[in-house]
Parts: sequence; C-alpha cells; structure tokens
Amino acid sequence: HRADLHDCLWQALQGQSSVALALNHRLQTATHTAQSVELRFENSQAVVHAQALLGADGLHSRVRPLVCGDETPVASGHWAYRALLPMQDLPLVWRKPQIGMWLGPALHVVHYPVKGGEWLNLVVLVEAADGAATAGWDVARTPAQTAADLQRAMNTCCRELQDLVSMALLWRAWCLFDRPPVHSAAQLARGKVALLGDAAHPMLPYLAQGAGMAIEDAAQLAAQWQLAHLSVEERLQRYAQVRWQRVAKVQQRARRNGKVFHAQGWLSVARNTAMALGGAKLMDMPWLYGG
Repeated sequence: HRADLHDCLWQALQGQSSVALALNHRLQTATHTAQSVELRFENSQAVVHAQALLGADGLHSRVRPLVCGDETPVASGHWAYRALLPMQDLPLVWRKPQIGMWLGPALHVVHYPVKGGEWLNLVVLVEAADGAATAGWDVARTPAQTAADLQRAMNTCCRELQDLVSMALLWRAWCLFDRPPVHSAAQLARGKVALLGDAAHPMLPYLAQGAGMAIEDAAQLAAQWQLAHLSVEERLQRYAQVRWQRVAKVQQRARRNGKVFHAQGWLSVARNTAMALGGAKLMDMPWLYGG
C-alpha cells in the first residue's frame, strides 16, 4: 500500500540530520538567478535561495513552467473509480493473493490485496464516464452517482464481476489527465531546475508505472548528485539525458495498453486470441522491469 511506502520514507528521513522538512508550504514563485533559485511561498515571508530546485509537485506543477512551459494537461476522457474492501468480508473466491484483471469494451477492472492482505484494492477504469473533468485527483462521488456510472459502464460485464463491484460502499473517483510523451531531455531539466514524477511525465495508469518511474527518477537524481566535481546544471542535465527516453517509452506503452485493454469488436477478438496463445509471456517485459 502506498501509505506503507510513504511511512518507510518518512521513517528513513528521521535519521537524516542533513534533511530539514518544511511542511505545509505552497510554492508561489520560483526565479532563476545567477547563483541560485529564489523561492517564495504563499504562507511565508521568507525568501529561500536554493542550490537547485527539484519539482516533484505533480500533474499541475508550479515548477514545470521554469523548465518547459505552462501548457495545461488534457483530460483523457477516462475515469478511475477506486474502493477498498475488507478482505474478511469477501467470499473466499476473492481472497486470493494475486492480481486480477478483467477487460471489456471501453473499460477494465483491476483488483489486488494490499496492507498485507487485509484489504482488497478494487479499481474500475472506464471511458467517457458522465461528469465534467475535475482537476483534483481524488473526487468524492455520491453512492447514486457511482452506481449510475458503474452500471452504465458495466452493464455487459459478467454477473460475478458486477457482484464484486456492488460490494464496495465507498468509492473515490478521479478524471485521468495526460500530456504527450516526453520528446527531449530539455523537458526534464533546465539550468538549476529539474522535474520528476508526474510533474515531468504524467502517464495513464495502464502500465501501472507512474510511481515506479518517479522512484527511478529519484534514484537517478541521487546518483548524479554524487558527482560533486560537476556543476549543478551539469548534474541535472545528465539526469535528464539518462531518463527522458525511458519515461517517454513508458508513457507511450501506457497509452497503447489503454487501447488494447478497452478494445471493442474485432480488435477485442484479436486481443483475446493473443492472450490465450501467449499467456504470461505477453506480460514479460524485461526492458521495463529489468531497469
């Protein structure tokens, strides 16, 4: 569960005397100067002069304009609905320690255990769900809204899957936004400023690699930062050069997976045939999981 990962990182920071956490600060402006990056915050009068600025502030990043412009992300027309179900309340058939994926026309469903098997995470991803695009990533939906959305999307799904979805009483929903795949290293770093995670390369969740790519970004930044004989600008440029092609490929594959997962008509027949013949080999991607 991501909360567990967050807790691990938090605990690791507690033993780092060189790290100072300043929580609840919202960036107002960031300006390049000859010697530093000048930071001002909405909730503080202090002006911070930083050796470097790393923007990991998500899809609607305030740091991104310093690197590659301020174009807004585009709503994909896809929505994700997420619910957590207590494993002990589910029929035995759903309590298996494995990932389940169900593919259908213009939607797919994923479920897997989290928190050491205490909960089942259930995610329904659908195209063209009713409702306006919302900038927030986590949107509360009333039971009536959720029921209408899911009933409309899943009316052709098997009864077994519909029954599972009906067991969830509280759903969160978010509209999926996207940006074109990264096309050069210049989109990841400029001067003393670099981007990572969704601020740099947001991606649709159809390869389940958004968090993974952000962690890889951080690891590569840490590696480059050890090269103290290089300038800040050189280290950040090296990071960008190493990362941009890999994250662009993952963005592209995630988009392609969405089309495959949600295929209809003869495309879905071809997909199902390929999966029946290829089996687990289709999920074997050494280029992705091998680093």
